[in-house]
Amino acid sequence: MVLTRIRGHNGTVAACGKAVWITLMKAREEDASGYNREMKKKQILHMKAVADHKQAQDVVRTKRVAAAQDAIAKTTAIDSVEKLEALAQILPRNEGYLTVAALDLQLDWHIANSVKDSPTSEQTSASGIPKAKSGPNGRGNRESRIGYLKTVILQRSQVLLQLDGDPMPVDLPPALEPIPPEPSRVPEEVEYFSDEEWYADQ
Repeated sequence: MVLTRIRGHNGTVAACGKAVWITLMKAREEDASGYNREMKKKQILHMKAVADHKQAQDVVRTKRVAAAQDAIAKTTAIDSVEKLEALAQILPRNEGYLTVAALDLQLDWHIANSVKDSPTSEQTSASGIPKAKSGPNGRGNRESRIGYLKTVILQRSQVLLQLDGDPMPVDLPPALEPIPPEPSRVPEEVEYFSDEEWYADQ
């Protein structure tokens, strides 16, 4: 094996084989010709383009999330099964018809405003609603969405009733009625008789 001693950029001297030496010399030639500088420049431009694209996607995503939250905040939730069933009977192309988008908005409202029956509970009134709107684990068709909405309305009503309902009655001893004060006794005038007068009247 032929070894060649070369001096590096930092002044160090190393021994290497002929093939390695040729590779190093070629790299030096490419660097001298500006090839590497051009590649580095292209790489920097590519990385900048990727970063700009990601930033633009983040801006779009942020605006989309803000628009969805604003739409949820402005939604009037259907608060009873009776109202839901009445609206579900409205035919398409009629005012008040529950579209899939309208049902998704109602379900998203319940997810954003879910309630717990206790602070330590991991389950909420909206735990059964799939967050995915489509796909194998999604919310299904329109009828399926109506079913999810009916369930969450009932669950929310039950939890709120449990939280805001009257407390359970407690057996307490009956309150003692105040004893009225005895009426003051005004001493009657006593008529005194002597023994002779008393016996005389008998």
